[in-house]
Amino acid sequence: MTKKIENFIFKNLNIKNKRVKIKKNQSLLNQNFDSLEFLKLIFKLEKKFKLKIKSKEYEKLHTVENIIRYVKKNEK
Repeated sequence: MTKKIENFIFKNLNIKNKRVKIKKNQSLLNQNFDSLEFLKLIFKLEKKFKLKIKSKEYEKLHTVENIIRYVKKNEK
C-alpha cells in the first residue's frame, strides 16, 4: 500500500524536470512545489483514496511520508 500511495504522489506532482528527486521526509514546499500544486495533490488524493481531508490537517501533510501515513490511516 505504501508504494501505491507513494507512486500516486510522485505521478501527480507537477514535476517539470524529471530528474528532480523528491525527498520523502522534507517539506514539499521546500522542494519548489508551490501551495497550488500541494492543494491539487490533496484534492487528487481525496478522490483517489476516498478521503475527506480537513483544511486544518493540511499543515501536517507537507511531506510525502506524512501524506502516506495519513492516507494509510484514513483510507476507506
